[in-house]
Amino acid sequence: MASVVFYFQVHQPFRLRKYSVFDEEPLYFADDENKKILLKVADKCYRPATTLIRDLVKMHEGRFKVSYAITGVALEQLQAWAPDVIDLFKELADTGCCEFIGETFYHSLSFLYSREEFRRQVDEHEAIVQDLFGQTPRVFRNTELIFNNDLAREVGSMRRADGSPRYLGMCCEGVDWLLNGRSPAYVYNTPGGVVGREEPFGLLLKNHRLSDDIAFRFGNQGWPEWPLSAEKFARWVVMAASVHPRFRFVRNEVVHWSPPKKNSARFSHWWSALAKGNYALARLPACSGTALPTAAC
Repeated sequence: MASVVFYFQVHQPFRLRKYSVFDEEPLYFADDENKKILLKVADKCYRPATTLIRDLVKMHEGRFKVSYAITGVALEQLQAWAPDVIDLFKELADTGCCEFIGETFYHSLSFLYSREEFRRQVDEHEAIVQDLFGQTPRVFRNTELIFNNDLAREVGSMRRADGSPRYLGMCCEGVDWLLNGRSPAYVYNTPGGVVGREEPFGLLLKNHRLSDDIAFRFGNQGWPEWPLSAEKFARWVVMAASVHPRFRFVRNEVVHWSPPKKNSARFSHWWSALAKGNYALARLPACSGTALPTAAC
């Protein structure tokens, strides 16, 4: 059976208010607007989507697993204005079938600016995940799955106090022109590996076609493949796995997408049918894969 990785991203920025040099108010953030947007998204998306995933995990008794990447600023806003959503994530964590992925606290591009600042933000994000969910992330993702080989070597070289590797691997975008005809279904590594690391450091690439089928084309009645049934999607996964048996599928930002009301019931049924078919997540194994090209994605 194909190993399918469902990975959900949750992020909400702190938006800035209109501010001029004549303002004496020291606060830069538009908290009223931030709260309004957070509550709206929580009501339309975070609560129903997370409740659905939690119920599916419990229904299938460990056979359906997921992973979440939730930024620190999103967690801060949820703690302040929608703490019940935090409780839903805690319930998911308690099932043992939800893995929380490490990243920068602020959904930032700090790696391009300062390695020291990058590590500080990674530490800060890990601390809030440990505090809220009792987990220590073992897989990393950079903001928007941005990746290069220097980043992989930096993350792969991170160690814990006992000297063990901090991360087993990281998620990145499956960029077609970099793959140059190769499949995103394999676990790759960075050319030359990570200096001083004997353990494999795997790179999981997102299958953007299958991801976009769910996120953007699911409710598009003009799409030739509409309606997308769970059975049809599962066949596509199996077809990919028949050619590439180590197939991985990384889905990005589904929990940010709120289907139209006329599609919401069908969307819920779709996930239920897919989970029932046992097309479930297999945890990332520590393995060495094929090297990405030098100008990695």
